[in-house]
Amino acid sequence: MNKTIRALAALLVVQILIGAYVYWPRATAETGGLLFAGRTDTAITRLVIQDDKAQKLTLEDKGGTWVLPDAGDFPADAAKITPLIENIKKLKTGRLITQTAASHRQLQVAEDKFTRRLDIQWQDGSRSLVFIGSSSGAGATHFRLDPQAEVYLSADLTSYGITPQASNFIDTSYVSIPAETVTAIVLENAAGKLEFEKAGDAWTLKGMGADEVFNSSAFTSVLTQATGVRMSAPLGKEVKPEYALAQPKATLLITASKDSKLQEYTLRIGAKLGDDYAMSFSGSPYAVRVSSYSALNFTDKTRADFITPPVTPTPAAAP
Repeated sequence: MNKTIRALAALLVVQILIGAYVYWPRATAETGGLLFAGRTDTAITRLVIQDDKAQKLTLEDKGGTWVLPDAGDFPADAAKITPLIENIKKLKTGRLITQTAASHRQLQVAEDKFTRRLDIQWQDGSRSLVFIGSSSGAGATHFRLDPQAEVYLSADLTSYGITPQASNFIDTSYVSIPAETVTAIVLENAAGKLEFEKAGDAWTLKGMGADEVFNSSAFTSVLTQATGVRMSAPLGKEVKPEYALAQPKATLLITASKDSKLQEYTLRIGAKLGDDYAMSFSGSPYAVRVSSYSALNFTDKTRADFITPPVTPTPAAAP
């Protein structure tokens, strides 16, 4: 019995040593050559980022301008894309972890199990596929160039720094109207129509009773939201039926003074899309997704939200 236990213990030690040999870095510094040697002067013109939940984002360089082709060529921010492109091209092979294909799933760099998948298209038309895997500590992320079996470590790329979310690569500002230039807002939703008017520096709600008090702080919140909307992601120039923007849940008509002339803008909130809502703005050719928080600021408002409740007098104490 003791011999059996000793044999099993010895076998366990051997397995641990094998595992350490397979997965332990062969080098502790980025001293190897470039993964994409010979391509330092070749531009990347298209990059598709995919995560482990099959969410994808495509970035494409069209004539020197980065865009989101799946969202009607919505402009992307080159300043946010260039660092990622540079880090991809700087990947080195100095920190070899394993040459065993059987370890790919455990390190999350396999074709069917990965943290990030980067489909890279080069200027000459060729393509490269890189899998970004699990972290091996601070400044160390596994990666693999398909179809090679070798897995390396990188300090330049991390999965949380490469997410397939449009907001990471665009200017998310959608509506930007100076609030001080707005002179009127009409908000219409399922609860009815609310007309806000500005006289001098004071706002009021049209149709208020003589004994009603306008809740200016509640209106200020709506004014701030309506004139400074940020998107979650662009949808594109095509207004699809599923966006329900032709039958919006809420509509805002914003009147503002621009160059001594009155300018009208229309904002529409459409269907719920996952955790977001569809939105259109007359000042932009693109429909977009906005957060539920932004949308509900308009769809759920009622007249009572803008009327200060009367103060209930405190009963006098009994003698």
